[in-house]
Formats: sequence, structure tokens, C-alpha cells
Amino acid sequence: MQTELSPRRGILLALASAATFGGITPLASLAYDDGTTALAVLLLRSAFGVFVFVIAALLLGLRLKITWGAWLALLPVTFSWLIGSVGYLGAVHYLPVGLAAILFFTFPVIVAIASWVIERRRPRPVELLLVLFAFAGLVLAIGPSFTGLHPVGLLLAMIGATGAAGIFLTGRYALARTTQLVALVHVNTINTLGTLGLGLGFGALAFPQGDFPMAGGWPALIATTVLFAFAVFFQFGAIRHVGASRAAMFFNLEPVVTLAIAMLLLGEQLSPLQLVGGAMVIGALLLFSRQSQKLRDG
Repeated sequence: MQTELSPRRGILLALASAATFGGITPLASLAYDDGTTALAVLLLRSAFGVFVFVIAALLLGLRLKITWGAWLALLPVTFSWLIGSVGYLGAVHYLPVGLAAILFFTFPVIVAIASWVIERRRPRPVELLLVLFAFAGLVLAIGPSFTGLHPVGLLLAMIGATGAAGIFLTGRYALARTTQLVALVHVNTINTLGTLGLGLGFGALAFPQGDFPMAGGWPALIATTVLFAFAVFFQFGAIRHVGASRAAMFFNLEPVVTLAIAMLLLGEQLSPLQLVGGAMVIGALLLFSRQSQKLRDG
């Protein structure tokens, strides 16, 4: 059963998703410190997503079988998700994390520009200004180091950004053909199989060395897995309710949340300039939401 579209609900879901995704990265770093690989994290969270969303769909009486048209519509979302995750995680092996994050989080700008092209709508000057203002704040908040510009890392970061943009641009089209939960079952199933194939093919599946479930990096890995299920559920709901460009803009909040949680959890410090950047991002998001609502209301 599809619920009525609600812009306000979509904004809240986008913010919830961005905040939840933002909490995953610092926790994942704790799992990496105990020997976990990125592909192992992706595999576990996708497999857990299949389990959770199948149970939820069955409890709600939803049919898991979908039409060929719906399945084909989900393929671009799934492919975008896989290359977005692998590209971003691969980039940090070659680039400073801050620089990789800045390149990756150009995806809201990519989504906004692509949406304007697809909709054949000329963006208003205030929209362009807010997109640039949010990105400028993001640059300040992350505080990158522009050393070690490895070309492979640059390529992977932009592949990741393109994949992330693809999720938003194709997600609403796919969700028009099936329910949100059923879509998540199929997307996570394909991602699980794809990640498993990559992990086995490259020999890159390693889990925490500590004893399961409470030793070493296991608590952090379990937390990232559970948070991912919530984050992706909120993300798909946001795309459905408010569309690609509006939902993507709110994901500029994600790295700001990551930095804040890293400060609390890992002892990293935010400089005054980073705090100013975070405030710029949040302010731009609020103003962009108001402008988008005015445009929608006409």
C-alpha cells in the first residue's frame, strides 16, 4: 500500500537518513581498526537489510514478487548503489579522507543539475546560490588536505559521487513501480550477491579479529549494520516523497554529522573554521527547503 506523498515527511526522512548515514562512518572506522575490510562491511549490512526488509514486508502482507518492469527499474538503483559505495570507500585508500569526502559529496550538485536538465527547468538564481553556498560550507567543515592527489583516487571518488547521484535520480522512478519495502528487499539482495562476488574475487572479505559479538570491532560493525537498515529505509522514503534534487540537498548534512560524532566518539577536534562551515551547510539546507516549497506551492 502506497502512502500519500508528503513534502514535510520527505524532508524529515532525508534529514534522518543523512544523520544516520553520518553516524555510520565513525563507527565503521572502529571496525576497520580491528581488521575489517570495506567489502565485508558492505556485505554484512546488505545481507542484514535483506533479512530485515523481508520480515517487515511479510508482516505487512506484501508480495515480494515484482513485475519485470519494476525489476528492470530497480537495476539502475542497485548498480548506482554498488559503484557509489565501492568508489567512495576505494578513494580513501588513495586520497586524504577530507578530499575524498569533498569530491564524493558533490553528488547533490550533480543531482540538482541533472534534475534541472531532465525536467527542462531553468534553476532560479537563489537555488544556484544555495547549492554553491552549501558546498562551500561543506569544504570548510571537512577541512581537507590537498596533498597526495593520486589520479586513481580522484577517479574513484568521482565514480562514487556519480553512483550516489544515480541512486537519487533513478530511485523515484523505481519506487513508482513497487512499494518501498519490496524495492529494498530486491536492491539489497542484488547488492549482497554483487558484494559477495567482489569480495571473493579480490580476496577482500575480512571481519573483526575479536570474539563475536562484543570484543574488538564487532560492536561497531554490528552498530553500522543496524544503522544502515534505518538509513536506507529513510533514504528511499525521502526520495519518494520529495524527489531526487530536494532529498539529495539534505545529504550535505551527512559529513557534518560524521565530523561531530567523530569528535565525540574518536576524540577528533573541530576547528572554529569547521564549525562555521557546518553552520553554513545547515543554514543552506533550511533555506533551500523553504525556496523549494515556495516553488512547489507556486
